[in-house]
Amino acid sequence: MEFENPDNLPLVERINKAEHFARELCEHLQLAFLPKLSDLRLSSKKLDPNEVSDQTMFDQMSSVVKAEQFASDIYARLVKYLESIQKDAGDVLGIANILSEMKEQKNLVDIQDVVTEEEL
Repeated sequence: MEFENPDNLPLVERINKAEHFARELCEHLQLAFLPKLSDLRLSSKKLDPNEVSDQTMFDQMSSVVKAEQFASDIYARLVKYLESIQKDAGDVLGIANILSEMKEQKNLVDIQDVVTEEEL
């Protein structure tokens, strides 16, 4: 999927679009992804094949994968806009070299830091 280049937009419009993508990602995760993942998790704990069929499991897994792909696409667009905003803001503020050093450092996030067991 080809995304628009945020560098072609004014800074204010990039900030507004980044806010829109962040809100859309948050809503999608809360209203679509996590409920589907929770349903799949509950179904996977049922051992009776009469209660949960293979087709049900397949359908739920497929639904989770599609929701994850949608979330990944939104996230990729959000990151693209945020990086563009960071680059231009760094240039304006004269801190571009500090930002580039920070970008080289990789921060890893554990899923347990984001989602608690009760939310699933």
